[in-house]
Amino acid sequence: MFLEFVHGAGGHYAESGYHTRLVVLSVVVALFASYAALQTAGRIPGATPAMRAAWITAGSIVLGGGIWSMHFIGMLAHELPFPVDYDLNLTVGSLIVAIVMTWVGLAWVAQAGESRAALIGAGIATGAGVVGMHYMGMEAMRMPARLLYEPWTFVLSVVIALVAATAALAVARRDVSIPAKIGASAIMAVAIAGMHYTGMAAARFEPGQTIALGRLLWLEASAYAVHPQVIAVLVAVGAALVVTIIIASATVDKRFALLAEREAEALRLSSRRMSALLATASDLIVISDVDGIVQDVVGPADLVAVARSRPLAQVIIPDDRPRFRALFERVVTGGERSAIDELRMDMGAQGVRACDVQIRDLRGEPAVSALVITFHDVEERAAVQAALAEARDLADAASRAKSRFISMMSHELRTPLAAVLGYADLMTARLHGPLGSDVYDGYVDEISRAGRRLISVVDAIIGLGRIDGGEERCELQNFDTQSAIRSVMRNAADRARRGGVRLDHVDDGAVAMLGDPRLVVRTLDYLIDNAIKFTEAEGEVVLLVERRDDGTGAITITDSGPGIPADSLHRVTEAFFQADDGLSRRFEGAGLGLTVAKALAELQGGRIEIESTYGFGTVARLVLPLAAGSRQGPPAGPDAEVEDALG
Repeated sequence: MFLEFVHGAGGHYAESGYHTRLVVLSVVVALFASYAALQTAGRIPGATPAMRAAWITAGSIVLGGGIWSMHFIGMLAHELPFPVDYDLNLTVGSLIVAIVMTWVGLAWVAQAGESRAALIGAGIATGAGVVGMHYMGMEAMRMPARLLYEPWTFVLSVVIALVAATAALAVARRDVSIPAKIGASAIMAVAIAGMHYTGMAAARFEPGQTIALGRLLWLEASAYAVHPQVIAVLVAVGAALVVTIIIASATVDKRFALLAEREAEALRLSSRRMSALLATASDLIVISDVDGIVQDVVGPADLVAVARSRPLAQVIIPDDRPRFRALFERVVTGGERSAIDELRMDMGAQGVRACDVQIRDLRGEPAVSALVITFHDVEERAAVQAALAEARDLADAASRAKSRFISMMSHELRTPLAAVLGYADLMTARLHGPLGSDVYDGYVDEISRAGRRLISVVDAIIGLGRIDGGEERCELQNFDTQSAIRSVMRNAADRARRGGVRLDHVDDGAVAMLGDPRLVVRTLDYLIDNAIKFTEAEGEVVLLVERRDDGTGAITITDSGPGIPADSLHRVTEAFFQADDGLSRRFEGAGLGLTVAKALAELQGGRIEIESTYGFGTVARLVLPLAAGSRQGPPAGPDAEVEDALG
């Protein structure tokens, strides 16, 4: 990577401009990154060595990643009269440089404390990293033009970076109030943005000598480059990371405050315990010699009786006794003054309880000259730990759901959009002659199919959100199921025809159920769409109504598709789950259809039942209560009832 500078006043350079909203967005990202960095870096001075390293790492990721995000949003805001892509290696490398050099600066300041020389050195190192990140990112541009820099403006951008980095580190090493942090964040954001846009002002873009040659050079240079849309995704992830770390930082701060409060409470309890020890001895305290022979016992009467009635080791349950003996040896022969472990103790009438067992070596204290063994009940703490483990499992499940969502949406939204844009470009280019050629009819069909696929995904997401948010309206009334089935079959006829699937309706007479006709049709639309999608050409989908003895009815949709594996059947209504998963899956879809259908059914007081034999098709049922009159005999009901409800 070599920087080239402008020589002399001549030269033909491309005109450029900025997208105002993206410029504002870049400054906002810089502001959030600055605040997040101050929030995390403020914990460094008073932290333990291990936690200090963690805070330094967090601060470097926030500040370095935030500066990088601001940089590339600013790059995307820069509008040039020719296409621009970005080299992947240099793009990633610029991010690494920003984070690593910011880490060096924070670590340097944390190690040197209040030293002004260390602050200046760290500021220079961090500023150099910011400069390196910026100009490495600039060199990542792949375009039909040569990139040059105006020397004095380039030098000014470097000076701004060094000063801004030094000022940022000076503020970051102090734990200031929130208003002060906000003010400092604003100054840092302006400095970061100032460096970037000064560097951009130094850039000159000299187009190729001819358009054809320039285009050829751009194609060659961009063979391994990253499209700006991909850069936009990376920048969005970076911005999301900044916000996430802000939230995590606030959570950690709150956690530390709670820990400090608990420690203070523990100290107060310890003082009160010491005062009450002579009278009540809330913990069991055993005085023992090095052979484990009990010399004295202090504590609650029932526990004292247990400790005096058996050898010391037998107070611990058999499974934990090896750990107790190891703990004992660590103090007696291992040279440790104190050792602690969580063991289970047989407390007689109180049963088995988890205890912190602490052994202190006070043989050097003339007043004791023995080992002091304290048994402190921590059963409640064990319960809290179990609750935390359960919460962690729930968080892991939510994280997996989020990952499935990102994976599915990346495929299900980008694929139809790519089809729409691709065929539209072919039509714009008049590849097969003027519009009106029969070939374009096929393109229009593909654009329409991709659009319908895209809108179905969006509708499913919006529908699920409305249900979860309690915004979906449900008006229960008696309706004719056969009319609902005919309406659904009309909706699905075109999709079935295109897939070569035969639709059949077994009409055994009118059956009235209790539900919302509008939501019933929507639910059946999802179920029949799923059945058609997974049924091969020349297959069959059959709809019928069943009466049940328990006062319910079921609208049944049976397909001749491949069926669902038994180990996946219980998960098919989970959001974004697909039994045929992975990059090679045959069937399109975001995995939301059955999820929305289940939610709509439950909103009406019903349910969805799925039965399947792998290799022999699937049966899906919408189960709802029968209308009062339908439980004794088949009621009559015109199609107009359902049509009116839908209208």
